[in-house]
Amino acid sequence: MRYRIRPFRNEDADALAKLAVRAIEIIGPCAYSAEQVAAWRARHGDAERYLESAEAGQLILVCVDDADRPCAYALLERDGHLDHLYCDPDHTRKGLAETLLAEAEIAARNSGAARL
Repeated sequence: MRYRIRPFRNEDADALAKLAVRAIEIIGPCAYSAEQVAAWRARHGDAERYLESAEAGQLILVCVDDADRPCAYALLERDGHLDHLYCDPDHTRKGLAETLLAEAEIAARNSGAARL
């Protein structure tokens, strides 16, 4: 499978919310307590938050598969804070997070952020 990174589109919001929750539910318990996972999951299931973030000027980079389905994403706030970096559990260990992080670093540098 081939992947590519593209900018967020409004129609990605629901898929990203589901992707984040799935990653939190499946990968989260490897490092966090059930209570922490539940709290974390509760913050990420609302698709509207992605639309609001994009509208506020935050950068959302979306890694998609050959069919243009989101497999991973990064959300970079305007000040250089990387708020989200999630990968669907079916697409881990393929370098997607590393690639997204590198792209986010370039974007932060280009925007004049003092640090990532």
